[in-house]
Amino acid sequence: MNTKVVYVLVSNKNDYYVEMLQLSLYSLRIFHPDDIVEVVMDEKTYSRLVKQKHHLLVDVKPIVVEIPKEYSLMQRSRYLKTRLREIIVGDFIYLDTDTVIADSLAAIDDFQWDMAAVLDNHDGKISDAQIKSEPDNWVSLYPGRQFNCGVLFVKDTPDSHRYFSIWHENWKYCVSRGCHFDQPGFRKAYAESGIEIEQMSGIWNCQVTRATSAPFIDDAKVLHYQRAGAVISIFGHSIRKKGKVCDDAASFVKNARYFFSGHNLYLTTLEYEALDSFRYTLFNYPRFFRFLSALSKAHSRLIEFLVMAKGQFRQ
Repeated sequence: MNTKVVYVLVSNKNDYYVEMLQLSLYSLRIFHPDDIVEVVMDEKTYSRLVKQKHHLLVDVKPIVVEIPKEYSLMQRSRYLKTRLREIIVGDFIYLDTDTVIADSLAAIDDFQWDMAAVLDNHDGKISDAQIKSEPDNWVSLYPGRQFNCGVLFVKDTPDSHRYFSIWHENWKYCVSRGCHFDQPGFRKAYAESGIEIEQMSGIWNCQVTRATSAPFIDDAKVLHYQRAGAVISIFGHSIRKKGKVCDDAASFVKNARYFFSGHNLYLTTLEYEALDSFRYTLFNYPRFFRFLSALSKAHSRLIEFLVMAKGQFRQ
């Protein structure tokens, strides 16, 4: 494959983003064992991996970018993502770390467009939750369909460079307004740049937590598990402990389409919003998440004990 595969990694010891990347990279290597993979990361993440002598650095080409110190962990990730076109040389396909590759991506070499993406939520519509995250009245500017920026095909052209430049400036404005997400600035860049984004089939970014993804799962090339935090809850700790993907995690990767089609992980908009804080805690503060889980289990056992004790007392 001539098109580069690109990830962004910003991580510390308290989150699971390195493990998420390992899982995605493991799945990619099944189909593309020798292709170039570039991982754009901040200097703190790179230094930690070097200190750990992490084997991830052997399998990818790290590109280290210095980031202004005032940015938080989440902001550092978005800072890099919105500047990718400036950082990467040549055509690339960008993948979020919460992805599993289920088929060869070689067909991407035939794409001739400046940029291509899959419709957000597979229907291109903006949810009420997304509208709430928009600064000012940006949503009124948007055309009918919207794209998800978790998987992007990007050619090295003047138009794609201009798009990313607008996106980055929009993102910085979002940050100044208390919004740290990448999607609002991406949507606004699409509305104001005049640059067309080609619509890829949903198989290139199958957003598996949404019911609208059902027609694409069986043929999916990229499974984007997004809010399905169970994936990391199940495998993240073992990957960290063993330093690599093996056993159950490897079996999951090789049967990922079946896992997602055979397990009803679809979320309503209300569930999607309600679970978002838990997903954020799991991905970014796994130790605290495990503490909350243990506390919840202990609370459930206490309630069961009190109910039983009350029943026995009445007898």
